[in-house]
Amino acid sequence: MAFGAVLKEHRKTAGLSQEELAFRAGMHSTAISLYERGLRQPTLHTVFTLAQVLELRPSALVADMEGLKPALL
Repeated sequence: MAFGAVLKEHRKTAGLSQEELAFRAGMHSTAISLYERGLRQPTLHTVFTLAQVLELRPSALVADMEGLKPALL
């Protein structure tokens, strides 16, 4: 759940739809939806790809997840 919440927040901040993020990352929009709903966990490669599209450092996504994790447990 933490990754999905962070991904959704950054995607919206970037002004991207799930479809646009998926297109830019070379993924299917269903994958983005599954990540955001916490039904699928990304691989490390996927985290790096999504971070690049969102113009973030992968470590920023991880740090944001760490900040949310206690609230989601």
